[in-house]
Amino acid sequence: MFNKALLTILGILVLHGPAQAHQLKVFAHTRQDLIAGEVYFAGGRKLENALVALTDLSGNDEIATTRTAPDGTFSFPVRVRQGYRVSANSGDGHVAHWDVQRSEIIMSESQAGNLETSNSAPQSPMCEPQSGNLKALIETAVSNQVTPLRAELQEIRDEREIQDILGGIGYIAGLAGLGMFWHSRRRGWKS
Repeated sequence: MFNKALLTILGILVLHGPAQAHQLKVFAHTRQDLIAGEVYFAGGRKLENALVALTDLSGNDEIATTRTAPDGTFSFPVRVRQGYRVSANSGDGHVAHWDVQRSEIIMSESQAGNLETSNSAPQSPMCEPQSGNLKALIETAVSNQVTPLRAELQEIRDEREIQDILGGIGYIAGLAGLGMFWHSRRRGWKS
C-alpha cells in the first residue's frame, strides 16, 4: 500500500515537470512606432510560426495578427497611442500574454502630428521642449536602454534557480522520510 502511494506521488511529480518546462512566454517592447518582441518557451527555445495577436488591453478588439519569424520575433506598427495586449498562441494549447501600457508607446514626430488617442479627454499640459523632435529622441534613447534590461529581468524570472531545484528535492525527501517514519511506527504498533 505504501509503495503504491509513493509511486503515485513520484509519478505525479515526474509528469508535472515537463508541463512547466514547456510553458510559453512572450516578451514585447516598444520601438519607435512599433511594438516588437519574441515568443519562446520557458527553457529559452524560440518559437517559429506562432500566431501573435495585437488587441486592446481588454483583449476584446483584435487590431492585427502576425506569425513569428524563424527566430521567434514579431512586430506590429502602432498608429494609436493606447494600451495593447500581445497574445501568442503556439497552436497546441500554449497561450501567453504581455500588456503594453499607453505610457510605453513612443511615436515619431511624423506620427505624433497624426496621433489618434483612445480616449477623447483633453490631455494635461506638459512642459514641451523647444523642438518636438527632442522629446521623441529622448524617449527612443531611454527605450533603447531599458528594453534589454526588461528582457533580462524576464529571463531571470523564467529561469529555474539551482536553489529551487535543490529545495524541491529536499521537500520530496522530507515527505518520503515522514512517510517512512509513519509507516514504521504503524508497523511497530501491529507487532
